[in-house]
Amino acid sequence: MRIEKVYTRRIRRIVLGVMCLVLLAKSRDLAMRGWLEADDFVAYWAAARLQISGQNPYSETRLLTLQKSAGWQKNTPLIGFNPPWALSFALPFSFFAYPAGRVLWLAAGVAVVVFCTDWTWRFYGGPLDSRRLAWLVGGLFLPALMGLRMGQIAPLMLLGVTGFLFFASRQQWFWAGGALVLLALKPHLFYLFWIALLFWLVDRRRWNVAYGASAGLVVTTGIPMLCNPSVLSQYWNMIHSEAPPLVWLTPTLATYIRSWFGGWGLWMQFLPMLGGSVWLIFYWRRHRHLWDWKLQMPVILLVSFATVSYGWVFDQVVLLPSLLQALIWTLDRGDAFLKRLALGGYVLINGLLLLLIAFKTEHSYYVWLAPVWLAGYLFLRASVEQPHGNFRPAVTG
Repeated sequence: MRIEKVYTRRIRRIVLGVMCLVLLAKSRDLAMRGWLEADDFVAYWAAARLQISGQNPYSETRLLTLQKSAGWQKNTPLIGFNPPWALSFALPFSFFAYPAGRVLWLAAGVAVVVFCTDWTWRFYGGPLDSRRLAWLVGGLFLPALMGLRMGQIAPLMLLGVTGFLFFASRQQWFWAGGALVLLALKPHLFYLFWIALLFWLVDRRRWNVAYGASAGLVVTTGIPMLCNPSVLSQYWNMIHSEAPPLVWLTPTLATYIRSWFGGWGLWMQFLPMLGGSVWLIFYWRRHRHLWDWKLQMPVILLVSFATVSYGWVFDQVVLLPSLLQALIWTLDRGDAFLKRLALGGYVLINGLLLLLIAFKTEHSYYVWLAPVWLAGYLFLRASVEQPHGNFRPAVTG
C-alpha cells in the first residue's frame, strides 16, 4: 500500500513537471517569435534596466523608449507605482532581453504560487491525502492566474505572507520581519495588517520583527541605490507630480463609493479604510490576549482587501491562504452539504470572474469580489464553530 502511494506521488510530480515544462516551452516559443505582447512585466523590466545604467527608472520618456523596444504598443509608458525596493526583485530578470526575462519571470511566479499553495495546505493541517484538492484550488484561483498572465509582481506578496507565517510559527521573529519586505511591495494593500502588527509589537515587545523588517528594507533599497543614489527622490517626484496612483479607478468598494459622487472628493475613497480601522480596534481588543498570527492574519487580510482604497483583482492572490484555511475547516468539521457548498461556491465565483474577463468587462464589475471572499470566509467560519461559540479551527503546530 505504501509503495502504491509512493508511485502515485512520483507520477503526480512527473505530470506536474511535464506540464510546467510544456508551459515554459510554449511561452518561450511565443516570446521568441514575438507573439507574446508586452504586459505589466515590461514596467518592472524597463525600470530595472534604467536603474542598472544609473538612469531615472521613473522617467516617462526613457521608459517609453525602452518599453517600445520590448514591443509595448501604446504611446504612453507603463509606470510601476511600486516603491524603489521592488527594483531589487526585478533586477535579476532585467539582465536578459525582454522575451527571456518574461519567461523566467513567469517560471518564478508559477513556482511561488505552487509552493505557497502546497505549504499553506500543510501549515493549516490540511489532509495529506487531499493535497491534490489544494493544487486544484490554487490552479483555479483566477486572481493568481491573472497575475501570472499579466506578469504582475503580486505572487511575491503571496510569498511574503507565507514567509511571515512560517517564521512566526517558529518564533524566528527577525526573519519574520524580513519577509515583510515582500508585503511592502504594495504596502497599502495590507494597511490593517500594519496596524495590527504595531499593536502587537507594542504589546508583546517583539522588536526583532521591526529589526528584521528594517534590515530587509535597507538591503533591498540599498541595492538599487548602488547604481542610482537618487532613486528615492525620483520615486517621490513621480508619485507626487507625474502619475499619482489614485487617479486610477480600481475595482474596490472605496472607488465605487467615490463614483457615487461623480468622482468628487478624493477623501471619500478612504472611508472604507476608516471603517476597517475601527473594526480592527475592536477585533484586537477581543483577541489581544490569545493573539496568534496563524489564526488572525487570514481574516485581517480579507477585511483589508475588502476595504482598501486602491487595488486590483490580481492582487487578491495573497488571499489564497485565507481561502485554503476556510476550506480545511470545512473538510475537517463540515458535513457533506457544507463541503459541496464551499467547493461549489468557490468554482462558481471563479467561473463568474472568468466570464467577466472573457467579455472584457470594465473594472467596476469586479468590485464585488473581495467582499464576497470575506463573506464566504465568515460564513464557513460560523458554520464550523462549536455549539457554545468556542471556535477551534483544525490547525496544527
